[in-house]
Amino acid sequence: MKITRIDRAKIENPYAIDFFDCSGKPYAICASGSDGACAMFPLEGDGCSFQQWNPSNGGAQMFHQLDQDHFLVIQGFFPEFQCQGSYLALATREDGRHWKLEPCFFMPYLHKFAYIMVENQAFLLAATLSGPKIEKEDWSIPGQVLIAKVPDKLVGGNWQFTPLIEPMTKNHGFWQGSFNGHHTLLFSASEGLYAVKVPSRIGQVWAVEKLLPHEISDAAAFDLDGDGQDELVTINGFHGDELAVYDLSEDGYQQVFSYHLDYIHTVWAGKLFDFPYLIAGELFGEAKLVFLEKSESGWNFTPQFSFDQIGPFSVKVRQNSKNGYDVLCPARTAGQAIVFSVSP
Repeated sequence: MKITRIDRAKIENPYAIDFFDCSGKPYAICASGSDGACAMFPLEGDGCSFQQWNPSNGGAQMFHQLDQDHFLVIQGFFPEFQCQGSYLALATREDGRHWKLEPCFFMPYLHKFAYIMVENQAFLLAATLSGPKIEKEDWSIPGQVLIAKVPDKLVGGNWQFTPLIEPMTKNHGFWQGSFNGHHTLLFSASEGLYAVKVPSRIGQVWAVEKLLPHEISDAAAFDLDGDGQDELVTINGFHGDELAVYDLSEDGYQQVFSYHLDYIHTVWAGKLFDFPYLIAGELFGEAKLVFLEKSESGWNFTPQFSFDQIGPFSVKVRQNSKNGYDVLCPARTAGQAIVFSVSP
């Protein structure tokens, strides 16, 4: 296996990143978490277009594409941990490079969200990092996970949120995917790791289960040993220094692996060419992005690839048309939106 680093766009404090479908062609979009630029670039070709937002980009956190000409994005999450004015915005394409931003709703400290369809009804889950703060390190008022039906009008609609999980102190982590065969959302905070099972029909309960009881910054889930049961992969502590794997036993989830990095900010779990891998990265120290491969037996993961001076805020992975993978990374230390191209 070979991994090639490709720098695609120079952005101050790159944070929000995701894949974007442009008329069936794979693109990526990356925006600054402060007051820097936003860029869109093809994943199968050259070139890069810096997108112009009106009003200008500020404090972007994450995206959700609705169609070719619309996406949702968190704005106003800036300065970090002091973001009373954060909000969810609808971005509408005006031409090839220009997007109009309109607030859907304002929610202080809005940090993550999920747009979910259940039958023909859209729901939005919103996670706030905390409540109101006196200063940056004030965590006295916890955050929440809230849920609302998406109104017919995204802009100017009647958004009615109700709490789903509370309290959630340092409510940082979010993951979405299949967990033990069910569409599931994971949220993590000082109170622990929670799974929200997405119902299959309108009117069914959004079931919440606490999976782990300790402080977790971020998490992912994947069946790493092929036994049909998904393991949990966590960053223990708020932006902590321990990457951990938990396997389910008769006594609940038991930790089976630990790996040290400095101020870990992202974790991904899955397969690359049928081999179980973890991808994790640190913001401080050597600011490494590390690819760890699982041993054939037991619970040992060995670093196979390591890239220094990256400072990854997150990673997104997709299988491409070249029998390989694209790993997107907003790299704080490098000041770049980077694609790591994984080939056989």
